[in-house]
Amino acid sequence: MSTATDPAAATGEAPAAEVRRTRLPLRLVTACVLLTGLAFVQSPGFVVSDTKFDLVVDPAGFLGRALHLWDPEGTFGQLQNQAYGYLWPMGPFFVLGDGLGLPPWVVQRLWWALVLCVAFVGAALLARALGVRSDLAVLVGATAYALSPRMITVLGPISIEAWPSALAPWVLLALVIGSQRGSPRRAAALAGLGVAMVGGVNAAATFAVIPLGAVWVLTRPRGPRRTALLVWWPFFTLLGTLWWLVPLFLMGAYSPPFLDFIETASATTFPTTVVDALRGTSNWVPYLDGRSRSGNELLTTSYLALNSGVVLLFGAVGLLDRRTPHRPFLAVGLAVGLLMVTAGHAGAVSGWFAPDLAAALDGVLAPLRNVHKFDPVIRLPLVLGLAFLLDHAVARRRRSAASGRVLERAVLLATAAVVVAGAALPALGGRLAPTGGVEEVPDYWHETAAWLAEQDRADPAGGGAVALLAPGSRFADYTWGSTRDEPLQFLADSRWAVRNVVPLTPPGTIRMLDGIEERLSQGEGGAGLAAYLQRAGIRFVVVRNDLVADGDLPSPALVRQALAASPGLDVVARFGPEVGGDAAVVADDGARTVLQGGWLEEHAAIEVYEVPDVAASVSQVVPDVVVGGPEDLVDLLDVGAVGPQGAVLATDVPGGGTLDGGLEDARVVLSDGLRAREHNFARINDGDSPVLVGDEARTTGNPQRDYLIDTDDRWSTTARITGAARISASSSASDAGTVGAALRGYLPYAAVDGSRDTSWYAGAGSAGRAWWQLDLEEPVPAGRRSTVTLVGGDRAADEQVVRLVWADGRSDEVALPPGEAVEVDAGGGEAVSWLRVEDASPGGEQDISLAEVELPGVEVERWFVLPRLPAGWAAPDQVVLRPDRDARNGCAVVADAVRCAASLAVPDEEPGDLRRIVDLPAPGSTTSASGHGRCRTTTSAPCSRTTPPSR
Repeated sequence: MSTATDPAAATGEAPAAEVRRTRLPLRLVTACVLLTGLAFVQSPGFVVSDTKFDLVVDPAGFLGRALHLWDPEGTFGQLQNQAYGYLWPMGPFFVLGDGLGLPPWVVQRLWWALVLCVAFVGAALLARALGVRSDLAVLVGATAYALSPRMITVLGPISIEAWPSALAPWVLLALVIGSQRGSPRRAAALAGLGVAMVGGVNAAATFAVIPLGAVWVLTRPRGPRRTALLVWWPFFTLLGTLWWLVPLFLMGAYSPPFLDFIETASATTFPTTVVDALRGTSNWVPYLDGRSRSGNELLTTSYLALNSGVVLLFGAVGLLDRRTPHRPFLAVGLAVGLLMVTAGHAGAVSGWFAPDLAAALDGVLAPLRNVHKFDPVIRLPLVLGLAFLLDHAVARRRRSAASGRVLERAVLLATAAVVVAGAALPALGGRLAPTGGVEEVPDYWHETAAWLAEQDRADPAGGGAVALLAPGSRFADYTWGSTRDEPLQFLADSRWAVRNVVPLTPPGTIRMLDGIEERLSQGEGGAGLAAYLQRAGIRFVVVRNDLVADGDLPSPALVRQALAASPGLDVVARFGPEVGGDAAVVADDGARTVLQGGWLEEHAAIEVYEVPDVAASVSQVVPDVVVGGPEDLVDLLDVGAVGPQGAVLATDVPGGGTLDGGLEDARVVLSDGLRAREHNFARINDGDSPVLVGDEARTTGNPQRDYLIDTDDRWSTTARITGAARISASSSASDAGTVGAALRGYLPYAAVDGSRDTSWYAGAGSAGRAWWQLDLEEPVPAGRRSTVTLVGGDRAADEQVVRLVWADGRSDEVALPPGEAVEVDAGGGEAVSWLRVEDASPGGEQDISLAEVELPGVEVERWFVLPRLPAGWAAPDQVVLRPDRDARNGCAVVADAVRCAASLAVPDEEPGDLRRIVDLPAPGSTTSASGHGRCRTTTSAPCSRTTPPSR
């Protein structure tokens, strides 16, 4: 009897191989323990505004709402934006943690740990499956992926966008294995399951896990395996995503066009250069949002850029190495990723087809305009290249041990490990979590929500009235922490509303809220505001004195002033501690410093004002037909132009040819309130341009100029310039796209309006030399020398150096002190059709301001042109014209005293005469409320003027 002996077993190689097989899993587990620890050192004890705050603190309630497309409580009723996408897997994870009694911040950190570990293990197993043999190379490459710039940028502020990056290696891993061994149908099912596990919060981010898998399958040799994968993987992917695709299409059928308002291709693609895309810093949000500490540091810290640059270099070298397996796949995958991320970039070096692609990203491809979400398509080939480079180095180190070349291989391995760790220093330093963490939502917010719910239940009219949070704010950033989502979203058991930066309601509702916000921000109340709140069904105004002040938030003093001046509005409840402070601080030496213009005083953190008679505010008779916007009704109610019977906007009248369908006897009110402006969607207050003139150039880069209820400006009031062909400027402080608040009084026309008390001012942060230009209707004839008088604007801090430019010449440099007039010869006897005043400073970085540009024989006027009523309509019963004035004159009522600060005054768009052109369909008897000024009509109908409201 003989016994066969395994040579490998006899030599001890089998146990060694077994040890090698078990060593990597143990190392992966150890690494995941370390990554979990890394997650827990990020702002421990604080819940941060990651993705959805209410998903963290009330996961079951959030998922209950996510089962319904319609949310009846928020902002007068609204569609929820892809809330169903959280039904798997993020939502159940938080529900489980809450059910186990874990603190919300612990569940949040466990989720972050899961994201990091899934990304790390997936990248490690993928590297091994593709042929990386060294455990060290596998671990370093997986670390480079799990802690890549994109991962550490978005993990804290919005981890649901990091989750697709974490699952991308797993989708590809299933396809790699299926193309080599086992059942391809099973592999396709696993890859489809991987796509399904991404969830449906963001379709673009979900799609980012697919391109590399498609490239892998398409680059495999022809055969039954490839065919099976090409057939079964799309089938299982579709099957696994139907649970969120169906609700997505349903939402798209009814949703307001909020994608047109929240971002533009010009914003999302400006950082998508080739270098940033390769490095992983193509996300545009950290450029604008200071909350992402890791993202900001990656952009502003030189040694982090150097470290990530070296990681990129090592990855590229690994891809170019001829010994690297699957080089065609990795190269094609990287090229596809670069094309997807950078093709729409417009800059010094534009992407391929950039203009056409940018237009498509603002149009049919709008859901995909956040192209930085395709970073995994770039990142995986690069980290795999890094892993292969290190794998080659380890192998060569072993072979060259006898030759004495061990040191240089060790240096390469050590350098790679150091730069990978160095690129992830923001995470290692505990800066993954965004700023503004919340230890707990204050008790007084719980008390406010409970009080509002109690009032709603006790309402004899049956409840359903709305509590409006005021003032509006871009996000819920409070002195006690930043929830980003409003506390009432997860605390309220009654209806509430707020004007925030991402309203999920129709444009008409947004404009209605803006009408309220304008009054509050300017401190201008009145009977019209009270009636407007009543008509909107707003029963309570919840004034939030605990908001963090920023440049887009009105002064609390003005908000309280507006509400106090509105008849019937009274404070009925107060919650929380006193916030605010004294108007002045006195130092030890007796020096007195006035704070915020002296407008500070102490008030409760939350004050609730009640609006009376909400249910009975509108009677059920024939409504008035108003040519204007929803925001216009505040002023119309102030002057009594609309009655208690309610109003229908002309934009909502069917057809427009005749008034029928119950509107035959309606009164028609023609107003100039729906004014064609460009709006900065990133702002709530002071985000509007002056009224536009024709096809005037826009400055925000957004394809939509405003929250439009009148897409073709059929019912909008526009501007018209007479006495000149055009007035333009390089930029203006009045532009919607300027940095900070748009101050409409500093428009280019202010330099030719005949008043030296008004000024044009160049916009802050604009690139290139600032200039202002006047195009004449009739050229100044040749042979006639003109003397132009330039008057420096009073906003110019110092003496300006400017020059006058025309088609065939320019003047000498001119020193222009603020508020002083200087005469300049123009034309030199040549015909002049346009004149430009430009910055003449050596660096071309001077902000210039002009109070007046006076040219003999040229008188320029700016008129507002009201919309013309349809021919089938009779003459309007009333025409209401109002000057564009800003009530912020630098004074406010604080502590029963008037306190003033000139620096807080805001210039008017129409500080002088009111000029209107009214084109009526037929002669008739029309009354008019207008400001002092001039009015033109094209019929015999009167254009009388009476005293207007204070506005």
